[in-house]
Amino acid sequence: MKKLLLSLPLMATLLFAGCNDNSDNRYRITGYSDIDSLNGKWVYIFESLEAPLRAIDSAKIDNNKFTLSGVSLVQPYKAPIIITNDGRMPVLPLIGAYIVVEPGEIDVVISDGGNIDITGTPQNDMISKCENAMSDFEEACADILKRDISRSEKKTMLLSARDIRNKTMLNALKGNMNTEIALEIFRQKYMYFEQDQLDTLLEEIKPGNINDEEMQIYQSAKNTAIGKHYTDFALNDPNGNGVKLSDFVGKHSYVLIDFWASWCGPCRRAIPGLQEIYNSTTRDKFEVVAVSLDSDKDKWEAAIQAHGLKWPNMASLDAWHCTSAKDYAITFIPSTVLIDSTGTIVSRNANIDALKVLVK
Repeated sequence: MKKLLLSLPLMATLLFAGCNDNSDNRYRITGYSDIDSLNGKWVYIFESLEAPLRAIDSAKIDNNKFTLSGVSLVQPYKAPIIITNDGRMPVLPLIGAYIVVEPGEIDVVISDGGNIDITGTPQNDMISKCENAMSDFEEACADILKRDISRSEKKTMLLSARDIRNKTMLNALKGNMNTEIALEIFRQKYMYFEQDQLDTLLEEIKPGNINDEEMQIYQSAKNTAIGKHYTDFALNDPNGNGVKLSDFVGKHSYVLIDFWASWCGPCRRAIPGLQEIYNSTTRDKFEVVAVSLDSDKDKWEAAIQAHGLKWPNMASLDAWHCTSAKDYAITFIPSTVLIDSTGTIVSRNANIDALKVLVK
């Protein structure tokens, strides 16, 4: 499981089991490291990353192994597990992840490169399956792109890999959708699922576990899921002229909606990859329609100029209140939606390698 420490949100509340030493609530974490230089370092589980750091448990890595054990909390929760020099300063480059503290035998493997795989208990297995499904798909995309086969064969392989990813995550989440950790994963991955898969997972959720506002987001996600017809919208370009998405759909083989903002670092780092595809395809084949979630017109226009964006740009300048973003269930950026010439949504949040297979 490739889990970067700062890539997953931390739960806000941690509940302790007090002094209850019930053996049914005990956890045992057995760890192994492929990195010899970590011998003598310390593994710490902290309550959170907020100062002052408070350790839940710790162990020294000896002969590439470590063990932690104790009484778990009232309910499973995610806590940061970090490799440190002395319990205060983390080793660099940073090696860490989130572990679910819950009863049972938990296995932690630190592999070369600092990747951490955590398995053995239900919640940790669920996270591992979902994260591995994502990373396996990314690796498959890179492999497919390199193959000396026809574009149609590449596309078939890509769609098969995507189907495996989605079914793996669906099966991991099914039956768990009323747990906080499954809901957290779902909030990060919902845009990858097709409508029937969204229905399967949403039907499990008991009333009160998500609010009406969040349910509306998922309804919008179902309306704009892969296989659905696109939802049109109208916004203004930098000159104040009204522009519709339908001005482009049907006039190009593919149109990519790119939701971004000038203040979004990951969005701006993704631009060169999109420009590579844009510059290597003809306009009848591929167009990008960029929808900014900026509120400051000057900063939006400055970012367009700084990156030399040649594709159509539009915005409402309402930031996250942009109705077009809400129509497409956008809760984070960068986010993309790929639409074919018939107006059918064929992909959401495809990585650059997947886009190259789909549109070239």
